[in-house]
Parts: sequence; structure tokens; C-alpha cells
Amino acid sequence: MPDEETGSASGNFPKRRHKFALVAFILGIISIVMPILVPCAIAALVLGSIAIHQVSKDPERLRGKGLAIVGVATAGTSILYGIPLMAAIMIPYYMGAIEKAKAKKINVDIRYMQPADVRGNGNNVALRVE
Repeated sequence: MPDEETGSASGNFPKRRHKFALVAFILGIISIVMPILVPCAIAALVLGSIAIHQVSKDPERLRGKGLAIVGVATAGTSILYGIPLMAAIMIPYYMGAIEKAKAKKINVDIRYMQPADVRGNGNNVALRVE
């Protein structure tokens, strides 16, 4: 029968929380709060999966499987809505940058197509007739 204080059947060693489980939980919560941090979510997925596996292999000595499961679930949720959210932010920005570059190129092309007499030095010089 397991001893309640020590968490082990023999009473020789206490159960300890797996550190990866706690880190996965924290990173998963951070990635839900700030979905831009997709690397945090990926780290939470990896560390949480490792913790779940190791706690399942040695349940007499390790605890924290619940924390690891919550970390993996929150990280997965964050990735599922974080990546489309980043795409929704970045695509219009990228399209705006493309339009600005096209407008700048058109202005440069028009400037070089004008005759030298019309261009002047930028002070609205009228066409000189000689």
C-alpha cells in the first residue's frame, strides 16, 4: 500500500514532479496568452510529450502527468489558432509592402521617361524652348 507522505510503496523515496511537465505547462499557458509565440508552443509540445512518456513509464517515482497533458493541450490549441492569426496579420502587411514597391517603381520609371528639360532640379521647372 502506498505511503501518503512519501508517495511510494516502500516509503524510501518521495514522488517528485517531472520538471519537463511543469515547464510544458508554463510554456503552454504562455503560448495561449500570446499566440505569436509559436516556438513556446512547439517547446511545450515536445517537453510535455517527453514528460507524459517518462511519467507513464515510472509512475511510482514521478508525478506531473496532468501538468504535462494540460501543457500539450494548450500548446496544441495555441498552434491551431496562432498560425492562422499570424497569417491574417502578415498577409495584408506583405500585400501592402508589395503595392508600395510597385508604386515606387512606377514613379521611378515615369521620372526616367521624362525628357531632361522637363525634369529640372525638382523645382517645377517649365519646359525651356530654345
